[in-house]
Amino acid sequence: MNGPRETIVSFCDYYHTSLTRCTNEIMIVLTLYAGILLRLTLIAGIYGMNLPLWPKPDHPLNSRGVMGVMAAVATVLLICVRRGRRRSHRACAYG
Repeated sequence: MNGPRETIVSFCDYYHTSLTRCTNEIMIVLTLYAGILLRLTLIAGIYGMNLPLWPKPDHPLNSRGVMGVMAAVATVLLICVRRGRRRSHRACAYG
């Protein structure tokens, strides 16, 4: 009687391990995106402070420049993440 019970317990352990691995993969992706968006929020917050040292937001090229800087920062961070992160075999079914 111990044989089937041990088999069921091992299947349950395997299932929980697979769920934990998928959850960890999803948390890694969410952490990377949050880290990128944190830097972009910092740039937008500094630009929105309207200090006399910063360029005035009423000039149309200033907002385009800030958007360009934000796009450049996001692109550089995405490239660094893609190069630094090794691709592992994913058993999860997320995109």
